[in-house]
Amino acid sequence: MLGAVYQHGIGGILSLPRAPVRKAADLLDKRVGFPSGAREYIDGVLTVKGLPLRYTAVPVGFGPEPLVQGAAHRSGSA
Repeated sequence: MLGAVYQHGIGGILSLPRAPVRKAADLLDKRVGFPSGAREYIDGVLTVKGLPLRYTAVPVGFGPEPLVQGAAHRSGSA
């Protein structure tokens, strides 16, 4: 019953080993894939850390398939 009352989506960053994202600054100049409506979370993280909103948004669904298939990875960016 507790889970039904406090339903919240979890957030996280999934990156490939060849272009790891370990801190907020690692998002700068990257192609970031996320589902519709999730951009505010990335913007919030960068803003809290005092970083510019400098990334390319790539619309994706809710699974990791685009990342694994390389859709959000081009020219050394993730």
